[in-house]
Amino acid sequence: MQFWIYAAVLLAISVTFVFLPMFRGRSQARNELTQEEMNLRLHGERLEDLRAAFAAGEMTKTAYEVQLAESHRLLLSESGAEGFDSSTAPERDHSRSALDQRFARATVVASSGLLLALCVVWYADFGASQGALAEWNLTQEIADFDQRPRTEAGMKALATAMAEVLEISPEHEQVAYYLAQLRLQLGEFEAAVLLLRSLSQRYPEDGDLLASLAEARYLAAGRVMAGDLNTLFDQALARAPANVTLLEILGMEAFKAGNLDEAKRKFSTALAHANGDRAAVIANVLANIAPGEPASSVPATPQEPSGSRRIKVRVEADPGLRVPPQAVLFVFARAVNGPPMPLAVSRTTAAALPLDVVLDSTMAMMPELSLADFDEVEVVARVSASGSATATDGDYEARSQVISFSKPEVQLTLVLKP
Repeated sequence: MQFWIYAAVLLAISVTFVFLPMFRGRSQARNELTQEEMNLRLHGERLEDLRAAFAAGEMTKTAYEVQLAESHRLLLSESGAEGFDSSTAPERDHSRSALDQRFARATVVASSGLLLALCVVWYADFGASQGALAEWNLTQEIADFDQRPRTEAGMKALATAMAEVLEISPEHEQVAYYLAQLRLQLGEFEAAVLLLRSLSQRYPEDGDLLASLAEARYLAAGRVMAGDLNTLFDQALARAPANVTLLEILGMEAFKAGNLDEAKRKFSTALAHANGDRAAVIANVLANIAPGEPASSVPATPQEPSGSRRIKVRVEADPGLRVPPQAVLFVFARAVNGPPMPLAVSRTTAAALPLDVVLDSTMAMMPELSLADFDEVEVVARVSASGSATATDGDYEARSQVISFSKPEVQLTLVLKP
């Protein structure tokens, strides 16, 4: 709405600049005479007086001719033109007036066109940069993102488009929330914390926002419940007691601390509010929690059961790829629609390339989150010079298409490219 108000004001100003000189010029043309026109009018009146006096016998012919010559001389001296013929002066003045009018019209038309061009350029450079162009780019990115396989590059492009919109229009809170969720998926936890903290300050009573902020801070802290995170989780859970993510995190923290009874209570509450694959995962977690047993009694690397799911992965490096041999190579599988935690992980060095890896249910980071718990997964091979499992600038990564387990064993090849 503010844009249209500014546009109307600018339009009124531009119209005034264009039409006001036209009306003023016509008014002056009607009400004012040039000095030359006044001289011609006076000369004509003088000639009429001389002719009347000569006709009435008030002067001789000689005197009439002398006065007539003197009048012509005065007119010539005032006009600055030798050989000036007063009989043709009105026609020449009319021609000059018509020329001036044509010039005035041409000037108005040219000025109008120039003003229009300036407005278009100004809007393209300033108006569009104030939001329209950024929002149009975001719309295109969303459309492209929906039509192509989900990749990290596509997610980053979408995040960049959202960030451009927010930079120009910080009031787009829905875009800010979606960008925060996208930052979480990309592993950019600190950036997500900043966005969610700002939104939570605007809407302090929104329990889901506070829950998202608590999750982002937990991930940014390396999945360690430290500092004031306990207080933040308590506040978030009080406002959003049915938030499944909060309950899962608190359940896992209780499990790690050996408090199995509390872990079971949290996961049971989460199961009551979850559905689909997520509910199945939580049910599997509950099946592995036995109150009163120490946490160490749950096997970290169980034996692979007969007929379990396996993914055979061949990882190769493009001939043009140059990476240090000591760089860390991660090969992992993760759920397409599920938690970001990998379901199976293998870690080695880039010196082992080309490499054959088998990912199976025994390689889960948590026994309740394995390949057996999700029907659709993707496999990622990542070379990290920093050795961090979180994606950073300078990493080289290859991803598979979505894998659906129509049969227990799947084979694929990933090629790392520069």
